[in-house]
Amino acid sequence: MSIVSLIIPFVGAYIFYAWRVMNRQPLTSAEMQEPGHKY
Repeated sequence: MSIVSLIIPFVGAYIFYAWRVMNRQPLTSAEMQEPGHKY
């Protein structure tokens, strides 16, 4: 159980980092016109 409490901060930091990287460059209108998924 102590391993889980040691891993949780790293998982939280990874989520925070990934979120910031995705938000660095917003979607453009050209990307919105492309077919497929818009994440």
